[in-house]
Amino acid sequence: MDNLVKKIIILLFVILTFIFSTTFIFQFFIYLIEEIVPKSQLQSQSWGEWIYVLENQNGGKSYYDKDRLRKSGNYIYFWELLDFTEKNDTEGVTSYIQLDCSVFRIKKLKSQHFTKPKGEGKIKGDFPQPDEWYFPPPKSIIGRFYNKVCEEHQ
Repeated sequence: MDNLVKKIIILLFVILTFIFSTTFIFQFFIYLIEEIVPKSQLQSQSWGEWIYVLENQNGGKSYYDKDRLRKSGNYIYFWELLDFTEKNDTEGVTSYIQLDCSVFRIKKLKSQHFTKPKGEGKIKGDFPQPDEWYFPPPKSIIGRFYNKVCEEHQ
């Protein structure tokens, strides 16, 4: 009986070692990503709740990610999303923004261009931004966008 138990334990050890080997886990995750979960669902889960703010004169829509918005001192940090209506290589752009509502200025910290709207599809480029403040005109479309974020989160 003891010999049978030892053989079963060894067999279980070999099976579990195979199952949890890095190759198997890697192949399993690739299978999950490619076969079970649609790519569009995967991408949209990486973002939080996009809050629609406004539409520009060309039909492009502007949003910000409410779930990943952070405050630090006078600054609000958040992701913005711009969806374009014109058909070109870039359908959407996400940018990480530092917003200073006290003097109404912004600094883009990072920008990503996507092949599909809503920050989906392939990333066309991941661009760091210059370390410069921009002062949007208050009555401009971009000024109204950032003003709305200030009003809702101060």
